[in-house]
Amino acid sequence: MNNAYAVDYNLNPPLFLLVFIVFFIFLYFYYNKIKRKHFNLRKLFIIGAILFYALSVFKLTLLPITIVYNASIFFDLPSQHMYQLNPFETITSSLHAGNYRQVVGNLIMLLPLPILIGVLNRRTPSFSKFFIGTVLLVLIIELAQLALDFITGVPNAVTDIDDFIMNVLGALLGWIIIKIYFLNLEHKKRLRRN
Repeated sequence: MNNAYAVDYNLNPPLFLLVFIVFFIFLYFYYNKIKRKHFNLRKLFIIGAILFYALSVFKLTLLPITIVYNASIFFDLPSQHMYQLNPFETITSSLHAGNYRQVVGNLIMLLPLPILIGVLNRRTPSFSKFFIGTVLLVLIIELAQLALDFITGVPNAVTDIDDFIMNVLGALLGWIIIKIYFLNLEHKKRLRRN
């Protein structure tokens, strides 16, 4: 008799909201009480938006995690089912199949990141630092997906070079948007001074 079972670990909406509230309260007290930085309502809202966004990216990229609790039925999948390293293969096959959501979703996933950072700091992030940070962030996400797949033995999320390409392109597009926004803002300020 086979008593195997699998459990999916995920952040359902009530748990997501609870985690968000706990992290937000922690950040608020950390900065207010320990760092002695007092935030106005605008900064609190932006920090809340960044936290909500970060949790959303975590949920979209790493969850759900499926764990099978019986070694006898553990998936013995070849490792190539856990990663895809041919550039543009997934993009091309998704577009040919009419699955635009996958491609567009990967493109816009990190697009808000530079915008939120720029709005928080009231300036465009440095391109070189932002680019290196984005590449490292996407590498960490993709390697975490691969590690979870190998640890659980279940292909929870395929590590894909095309996800990497589209995520980085989306973040760069967001950087261009926030750069144009601040250049336009500076131009309007100069016109008002004259």
